[in-house]
Amino acid sequence: MKKKTALEKILKDTTSGSTDLLLKLNDIVKANLDNKSDLKLLLKTAKQKFKSFEVIQNYLGQIESYNKKTSNKSLKEFVDGFTHSQDQSFEAIYENALPYLRKANTILTLSNSKTISETLVLLGKRNTKLRITIAESRPKLEGRILARNLLKNKIRVEFITDAMLPQFISKADAVIIGADKILSNGNIINKVGSLSAAILCHYYSKPFYVLASKDKLSKRERHIHEEYKPAEVWSYNSSYLKVANIYFEEVNNKLITKIITN
Repeated sequence: MKKKTALEKILKDTTSGSTDLLLKLNDIVKANLDNKSDLKLLLKTAKQKFKSFEVIQNYLGQIESYNKKTSNKSLKEFVDGFTHSQDQSFEAIYENALPYLRKANTILTLSNSKTISETLVLLGKRNTKLRITIAESRPKLEGRILARNLLKNKIRVEFITDAMLPQFISKADAVIIGADKILSNGNIINKVGSLSAAILCHYYSKPFYVLASKDKLSKRERHIHEEYKPAEVWSYNSSYLKVANIYFEEVNNKLITKIITN
């Protein structure tokens, strides 16, 4: 029952980043390794639910490969060591980002990303002047989650509404975002607001960096927008009204200063 509840919880999670969801999913997989039927159902459910998250799809593909070709021992070793491998990935991304962010005292970001959070915590340990501006990321306001994580690590945060992006990007040293997917054409998919930030960086001549692990690379070169519950934006009813609620959008690679990976 507890395993089922844990899965249901992450299936309904619309505020965690894809890497954070992946780590939670790995814990559930670990708990179901000895039950092949439960594991099979879990993998099928997750594959359908998280079809937009390349990092989760790649992970599920690896699990299926282990199930078909290797012993249960090999699968267990992969799952047990997965969290450590992710920690190594975060550290590698930070090290690769450091040359570009070393002198940045004011960094702007948006939404909630495990990769961005880990990078900024490490950056904050070496730069006592660091100040992070975070856009709230409507409609789910997951920017608050990232803000809380940074505040717990005693990093100074300035929290803004999405509409304030122009005036704060104009004053930032750099803008960094995560990515849920890196398309084969070099474009990236991330939380809505990312495209606005990229365009504003181009206008104000500010660097726009994308930080993402290699397992977010996709063979696809197209992104299809998905519509989510309109009531999350506005629950008003009228036959003349259409409320748009799109979570993820595409950012053209021409607007990206650099994609930094592990």
